[in-house]
Amino acid sequence: TTIQAWIEYDGQGKQLNVTIAPLSHPLKPNHSLISYSIDLSPVLLEHMYVGFSGGIQKLERKHYILAWSFAMDGNTPELDLSRLPSIPRDRTPLWKSFKLFLFMSAALVALLFLIFTVGISYLTKRKRKLTSEKIEGWEMDYPHRLPYKKIYRATKGFKEELGKGGFGCVYKGVLPRSGIEVAVKKVSHCSKQGMREFVAEVSSLGRMRHRNLVQLHGWCRQGEDLLLVYEFMQNGSLDSHLFATKGSRLSWEQRFKILKGIAFGLLYLHEEWEQVVVHRDVKASNVLLDGDLNGRLGDFGLARLYDLLGTIHNKLSS
Repeated sequence: TTIQAWIEYDGQGKQLNVTIAPLSHPLKPNHSLISYSIDLSPVLLEHMYVGFSGGIQKLERKHYILAWSFAMDGNTPELDLSRLPSIPRDRTPLWKSFKLFLFMSAALVALLFLIFTVGISYLTKRKRKLTSEKIEGWEMDYPHRLPYKKIYRATKGFKEELGKGGFGCVYKGVLPRSGIEVAVKKVSHCSKQGMREFVAEVSSLGRMRHRNLVQLHGWCRQGEDLLLVYEFMQNGSLDSHLFATKGSRLSWEQRFKILKGIAFGLLYLHEEWEQVVVHRDVKASNVLLDGDLNGRLGDFGLARLYDLLGTIHNKLSS
């Protein structure tokens, strides 16, 4: 901003007056901005230089004097405001520009590093919280238990849902290291009173081995949820082949092969296993097909397990 300034000193009256006005106002205002009584006789000499000086402590700022006039014992000559030179362009030295660039770059890198560190810390704590588990002592008494963190990583946080059944949702996963594809069934809302009996039964089912039963790889308890890890069946359930409007058509030979396999599986559950296991829910959606379209019976024993939990609930309520 360009302004005009009038600085006047009356030696007889010992009065200093300072008046300013914008450049667009060519006339001197009638009232002074500063009017101060002071005796400058000890400072003013008979012969001395007249000039300008200023200071703003540690701040850096530039001021330009475009024109000035001086007089003693009389009026100062008027300035021709139309002939004032233009304000020179600010040319910052190259070393100062480079220094500012380095400072801004370092500040930006530090800010990005701080954001990255905070983000990694938040994600790590969040993942640790999601995969943390509280294991009770009795759980170690039953075999085939898998760490919850392993199941969480295998399913990538339970992202790929295969379907929903009467006992809960089913998710696809791949076990780390071994690379085995699995189907994880999440059975929710199990009571703490019945959980131990439930785990005992599931653990015993994990010892079953038959070519026409879906093998149970392991189990895990997470809060009130029970996770059952089964082998993955590439061709899905039988109902998707029988009732789907589009897709594969099963021949009579393939259907007979599937029925024969399910019959062998039921025979194993009823007569060949160490104790009788009644499925109670044999239907097309519980018959799964492997890569060679062999019939595998799934969800065996879960109906009886739920009956066990129902009996426990009734005893507790009564």
